[in-house]
Amino acid sequence: MHYLLLYLLFLPYWSGVTLNVAGLGSYSIGVTTPESLDKAVFREEEQVYAKGTLTLACSHIRLFKAPRLDMEGIRITNLSLAFYDNKLFAISCDYSPALKNAFVGKHGQGSHLSTVSLPTCINRQDKPLLIGGDSWMNGDIQAVAIRVEGFNSDCRQEESDWLMVASRRVITLSSDCDLGSRPYLYDRLLDGQRP
Repeated sequence: MHYLLLYLLFLPYWSGVTLNVAGLGSYSIGVTTPESLDKAVFREEEQVYAKGTLTLACSHIRLFKAPRLDMEGIRITNLSLAFYDNKLFAISCDYSPALKNAFVGKHGQGSHLSTVSLPTCINRQDKPLLIGGDSWMNGDIQAVAIRVEGFNSDCRQEESDWLMVASRRVITLSSDCDLGSRPYLYDRLLDGQRP
């Protein structure tokens, strides 16, 4: 019995799987700063401080995007890095088959998340936006591989896979700031997991 427990405890180390997700490649949550980014690859996005009729104080958030770059021999597309007080707190990018193989190879299979159904298109209530995926946890840092399928709020067919690695504490603090649709869908997926 003791040998079985020891085997299960050390299986991730023996298999070469690293369960401690801390970022993506050289971009580490809470460590990477905007000054360390390659200015030829990344461009800083102007922050929207007004959301509807509300004026939001989001000056502590900076958002950088790269349309594509190669990381450890893998093409990464639509990479977005969000910084809170100049410390990286969220990473988002497309989740290609090559990235999936490398990420799962390094971190193991994540925990499967239940699919959440969002009726986002008023004209197509029969075709909600379905959001599902897998999750990896490391303290405050959570990585989620997200699969989106169905009709979006513009009533357009959407089918995409993307990866988000974020500090759960900081992404909650920044939820009122406009970081694009991916953090919103990430929140909806995680909200759907609560009983």
